[in-house]
Amino acid sequence: MNWRSHMLVGLVFGLVLFYLITLPIEKIILLSVFSALSALVPDLDHKMSKGKSLLDLIVIIFAFLFAFSVEKSLEQRIIVALALIGSYFVLFTILKPKHRGITHTLVFGLGYGILIYFLFDLNYALAGFVGYFSHLLADQHIKII
Repeated sequence: MNWRSHMLVGLVFGLVLFYLITLPIEKIILLSVFSALSALVPDLDHKMSKGKSLLDLIVIIFAFLFAFSVEKSLEQRIIVALALIGSYFVLFTILKPKHRGITHTLVFGLGYGILIYFLFDLNYALAGFVGYFSHLLADQHIKII
């Protein structure tokens, strides 16, 4: 499947889930878009994926937005942002997990959902996990570990 198809499947899964939870329409749309973006996360291990290019940029933007949302000095905020960016790039540039390896497991997807929960809230964690899971389901490549 290509990245557009994965995003579409993630979006549909998100729309269905949050419609069933009966959230306000603007929240359904926002969370479903997050679910669509999360559907690209399992392919972070593929250096040529279109989603990886997009997610590389999102990680950098998110790291600085997150770092500047905490109450710290400017130097500490920059250190937090660089630590987040560095961790991401070490994992996916230096360690280079094989394609459809660890990033295509339910354990990694659950870890992603937990990370999102700590950064945002339960709704975003659900959206993230649903988008992630939709990717595994669409690829028909679901592993536990």
